Amino acid sequence: MNVVQFVTSLDFGGAPRGVLELMHSLEQRGETVQRLLVLGRETRFPPDAPTPIRAPEYLDYNLRHFDFPGISRTVNRVRSVMRDHQADILHTHLPGADYIGALACAGTSCRHLSHIRALPEWQSLHTWRDRLRRWWYRRAFEQAQTRFVSVSQAAADYTSLEMGISPDRIRVVLNGVDPDRFPPLPETQGHSPTLRIGTAGRFSSEKGFADLIRAVAQLHGEFPQIELILAGQGGLQAEYQSLCRELGIADICHIVPPVDEMNGFLRGLDLFVLPSHSEGLARVIMEAMHCGTAIIATRAGGLKEAITHGETGWLYDPGDVPALVECLREAAGSEAKRRELGEAAARDAAQRFTVDRVAEEMAEVYRSLVAPSWVGLATLQFFPLLVRAAMFLVLGGAVCSVGVVRLYRSLDDVLPTYSNQSLLERIYEYRLRQGGPRIVCIGGGTGMPAVLRGLKHHSANITAIVTVGDDGGSSGRLRREHGILPPGDFRNNIV
Repeated sequence: MNVVQFVTSLDFGGAPRGVLELMHSLEQRGETVQRLLVLGRETRFPPDAPTPIRAPEYLDYNLRHFDFPGISRTVNRVRSVMRDHQADILHTHLPGADYIGALACAGTSCRHLSHIRALPEWQSLHTWRDRLRRWWYRRAFEQAQTRFVSVSQAAADYTSLEMGISPDRIRVVLNGVDPDRFPPLPETQGHSPTLRIGTAGRFSSEKGFADLIRAVAQLHGEFPQIELILAGQGGLQAEYQSLCRELGIADICHIVPPVDEMNGFLRGLDLFVLPSHSEGLARVIMEAMHCGTAIIATRAGGLKEAITHGETGWLYDPGDVPALVECLREAAGSEAKRRELGEAAARDAAQRFTVDRVAEEMAEVYRSLVAPSWVGLATLQFFPLLVRAAMFLVLGGAVCSVGVVRLYRSLDDVLPTYSNQSLLERIYEYRLRQGGPRIVCIGGGTGMPAVLRGLKHHSANITAIVTVGDDGGSSGRLRREHGILPPGDFRNNIV
């Protein structure tokens, strides 16, 4: 089975690492031959992710939805990769790759599988641009007969509701990570007087990092040993720095670049906080769970499917800063509670959130999408699309022509001919007679046939009641000796 993994970008984020770990695990299983295709430009490879067997191919294209020539060129390049790899499945990740991938798969034998990893805001907004974008995506998905895999039930429900996609086309496969790269914290890890609270992700409004900064500022007086670390990059970095200065915690708040080694970063924290307002199912949550680091997260998206409040971490409603303060206060006040919930999270992650489990479920999804080889032969998939279309048009035209000729002959045999009329004239007269007056004729077997012979040219709604009163000749003998009505009278009227 040949699979092309198509991702929008390999920039900083959980999705690229997830794709690379999935590829690595599938290659170890030996069920698929894979190739990695990147829509964007070549960037620094995620340092803590496994390297694919074959070097990725970069298309160096930044999707702009009104750039129709650029989209057309990029779609043709993706199709070229699919042909070279003889791809059975194009597995796309993130919206840009989803759209281009659906266009590339439309009209081909390659199946399109879209991986839902987030809850994009544009899918629920009502501006004309967002409405148009949703229509474009839905149209592309319909043409490609796209199937979907979602990292959480919340992401599946959101996509189904906002994009109008049937739930039957979406299968939930929970995210997972490589547990060997995130071993649990050793029980003998030394105690530090500093309470290190950290988070990681893009510096964007939906990640809610400003909520965390405000909550830490409120607790700083009560817990002066708190230290806050924000790891990431994005357009709001200057705003976060300004907010820390404004709230008087610039000396305890450290904003650092994206972390190359997440394992070391998470194991160095006493508490990991993910204050997201919108989330599919963040990989960093599962990485923190595997490490045994205590976790506070919002109930946004699929996070509530990963964390059980009070058992494997703390949960609060997105944007509720006072609730976040209370969670931080409880966690900061009890090292034993942090360790207890961290260990419970590690055990839960080892059961539910492993990349091997993801690879096993994805292999099952792949098998369900790929039809047996005889289906490709029966549908002439070895011919180019235009050749197949021409063949089916010619075959359909021939079948229609034969059907028309046979229909003409059938009508010609059934409809009566009274003069040298064309078939259309005969059909018209037949329809006219069908709407004629309802006539009942009563008479004997000799004179009434002449009346019926004249009436049938004007109406097809004729009922004939044949009266029998002849006792002479052969008709009389039939009646007397055998009790049979005279067949000649009836025959003449029927004819």
